[in-house]
Amino acid sequence: MPPDLDAALADSARGDQAALTVLYRELNPRLLRYLRHHAGPVAEDLASEVWLALAPQLDGFTGTFDRFRALMFAVARRRVVDEYR
Repeated sequence: MPPDLDAALADSARGDQAALTVLYRELNPRLLRYLRHHAGPVAEDLASEVWLALAPQLDGFTGTFDRFRALMFAVARRRVVDEYR
């Protein structure tokens, strides 16, 4: 059975590390594919930067998983643009 990603997000926002692991396992492969396509060899470094940028925003995040995923890719897009500057 697939994990309830909205519940995992809510639990992560309250500091649950296991729930954060669920989010990471769900999102990081997609994030890396996106970054490898757009930024090539620096994809893993940029992925780390994206997660670090999102960490403080997770505390108290009240949106859905889809909104969090959209936020993640907005941050990733900005990191790619910054990389090309």
